[in-house]
Amino acid sequence: MVFGFMKKYANIYLISTLICLVVLIGHFVSSHGEYGKYFFWRDEADTGMDFVNCLAEAVGGDPYSGYGSSYPSVASAYFYSLQSMLPEEVTSTIPRTHDDVVGLRRTPLDLRTHQSVLMLLILHSVLSAMIIFCAVIYKFRNYGTLPAMAMGAAAISSYGCISALERGNIILLSSGLLMIFLFGYNSPDKRIRVLSYLCLVLASCIKMYPALFALMLFDGKRSRKSLAITLSCMFLTGSGLTVAAFQLFRGFKDIPVFVSNLLCFNGGSCDDIIYRYGMRGIVEHFVTELFKRTDILLLHKGTIGSVMLLVAVLGLGFSLYMHLRHHDGPYMAAFDIALIAVLVQTQSSDYTLTLFIPVLLMLIYADPSIDVISIGYLALLMVFVLLYYTRPLSDPYGLTVHHADIVQLALLSSVGFEIIVFNHWDGSLIDFSSQDGSITGTVL
Repeated sequence: MVFGFMKKYANIYLISTLICLVVLIGHFVSSHGEYGKYFFWRDEADTGMDFVNCLAEAVGGDPYSGYGSSYPSVASAYFYSLQSMLPEEVTSTIPRTHDDVVGLRRTPLDLRTHQSVLMLLILHSVLSAMIIFCAVIYKFRNYGTLPAMAMGAAAISSYGCISALERGNIILLSSGLLMIFLFGYNSPDKRIRVLSYLCLVLASCIKMYPALFALMLFDGKRSRKSLAITLSCMFLTGSGLTVAAFQLFRGFKDIPVFVSNLLCFNGGSCDDIIYRYGMRGIVEHFVTELFKRTDILLLHKGTIGSVMLLVAVLGLGFSLYMHLRHHDGPYMAAFDIALIAVLVQTQSSDYTLTLFIPVLLMLIYADPSIDVISIGYLALLMVFVLLYYTRPLSDPYGLTVHHADIVQLALLSSVGFEIIVFNHWDGSLIDFSSQDGSITGTVL
């Protein structure tokens, strides 16, 4: 071990994160900041606009029919509460359509030039990051104060978190609440369990991805009656919050408009596929690359993507069922759910990789024996979480290697591993651990 106070997987994670941070900072220094054009959102005039757009929509008081928002009502209510802190001289200049708000970028009326807006963005970012930081420290408190803080710092330094901070996207707040749920839903302390359930409800009301993680409760550790009561209370609480939040705007009239906006957004174009990690975007990306290299035109790219998505979801669903049924490590089930959540959303962007952070931390905390399956999970999760990045680099065949390409290939590999390998092999064929802690290879 490099650090005596840490376990093997934690050592690997912390050292890798530190190396990535040093390399990243070196790139920024050597390029005088130009590397930021590659690392962050490619449109320099759009930094922080996820936050700014939502804030503007809340000021208008009509986020769904007026701005076409696809954010849940609780998220809109959150931004509505923040906009009440803005001075009237700022709110009075905000246009009443989304396109007009975007059109103000790089003009004297750009909302990002106002101190009050920037301070709200900072407040939101600090709050979101602190929730993640505190949740990790609490989970790893038995490691000691400094190691737990190191784990928290590494979690905040992940690629997904940095991307969400750059965008100002509320998924960072939702991911922090999701992390509390995944760290506490099996706690022997009833108060911690109840808190974790409430955090999942709130996370799902802010961003819809975390709702899928309620499947973690079907782990066989609860009676049917207890499970039914828990899920019913969570559903009623979430529904109540959602309906109450809609009342801040146009009430029940906004519900069908929100659903329509959501379906329209998720069914939108994947032209900007370099940023997309949903299965349809991945398929379109590689089909397009195939045509560029071979002139082979595959028709019905959307149909191909839909079929592959169906196969992936069914396969991952079966894998999830097997993990829950056989009481495998919770991180295995959480990994399947995170994959499904990312792949089904057409517009999955870089910041959705935050969903894999708690999964990696669950694996590290479980500290499984070193075998092929555990190493496979760790390797795939590190691809999704680490703060690395590559500019497009041409290879001898004219293809390109880019961070998004690596992530997309890792997503496809993850689906393949879960469907083919992990469902048919329990990892007992090869054991790399010995009684004295040394690493050996043994075929059993």
